[in-house]
Amino acid sequence: MRTIELKTDLHKILDRIDNEQLLRTIYDFLKQREHAQEGQI
Repeated sequence: MRTIELKTDLHKILDRIDNEQLLRTIYDFLKQREHAQEGQI
């Protein structure tokens, strides 16, 4: 799957989620990952 397809699919999934706690958890994970060095989770 190409990068643009992954981003599009992620947007679609996120748009369907109504659970604020789950969205906050996903947001926190992605925000943390954005600043992590490669190979770290």
